[in-house]
Amino acid sequence: MIQEEILGSTQKKEKKETLPEPNLFEEPAKKKGKLGLFLLPFFLAAIFFVFWGPKGAIEGEALLKSDQMVQVGVVTPGVLRELLHKKGDEVKQGEILARFENKDISEALSEKELQLEVLNHKKTQLLKKQEFSKKDKDRKTLLFENGVIGYVKVDEAELDLNHASEDAAALDKEIESFQKEILFLKDKLKTLEITAPFSGVILNDSSEKTGNYFKEGEKVFDFVDPSTFYLEVNVLEKEIEKIKIGDSAKVVFRATPDRNYTGQVVKIGPETEKEIEKVFKVKHVVPVAIKLSEVLSHARYGMHAWVQIKPNGTDGAAFKNLTLFRKKEIQK
Repeated sequence: MIQEEILGSTQKKEKKETLPEPNLFEEPAKKKGKLGLFLLPFFLAAIFFVFWGPKGAIEGEALLKSDQMVQVGVVTPGVLRELLHKKGDEVKQGEILARFENKDISEALSEKELQLEVLNHKKTQLLKKQEFSKKDKDRKTLLFENGVIGYVKVDEAELDLNHASEDAAALDKEIESFQKEILFLKDKLKTLEITAPFSGVILNDSSEKTGNYFKEGEKVFDFVDPSTFYLEVNVLEKEIEKIKIGDSAKVVFRATPDRNYTGQVVKIGPETEKEIEKVFKVKHVVPVAIKLSEVLSHARYGMHAWVQIKPNGTDGAAFKNLTLFRKKEIQK
């Protein structure tokens, strides 16, 4: 009896062990397939938007530059004696910016002018002698014609007149040479006054150099025309194909972060440049020039700004809503 019970319980255990396991993963697999089909349109739409949808604005930090910026240097060597304008002054074309002194030229000019004065006095005396010789010849010719004197006297008078005329001609040439030298020295003195090559603004301070000697060609002023200001922003080479001449832009200057300006792309660089971002990390960029829509009264050469360029095809609303101020970038 006890063996039968043991046998019966053993058979029940074997039956329990041989029962098939339930298929727990069959239904969830069906749900996964439905979810994939549901998300597929969104995935395709995302791909379409990335590759064919409207592109975003291109942003970057820009530097204010100028098409007309020159270094005004010394034409004639000399000592800087006077500065008539300082850094930041706006001046008109032709205004005197500084005066130099060159004692060698001044002394040479004074000496030549004195010599010219002596020559002019000598010329006056020679002209009187020439006039006397002419009258003497005329008088002796008349006496010879009346038989009072011989022809020898007439010949002597004519010879004296010819000598006086030759001396006067030689003196005229000498005077002309001195006049040219004086004119040259005066022109040299004029170059000791540095004038503004065009209407613009002085960018540097040279006051500490007053009293110093400047060699020929040595720089005195950095000078710029504010009406030719433009912004230069470096764009990654992989994004440059998106930009075209005439694309609109928005600008915020670091100096005035609460005000934005407008402009447009006027030039795209012909070649790439290397820009070192970090040690051992180099970016290849293309310089892009942006002309501002208005001339800024506060603008100064070298000012920093944050720029947004709206490439052709960019969604206008998206362009307006892009983060423009970049306060962390602007206020550094």
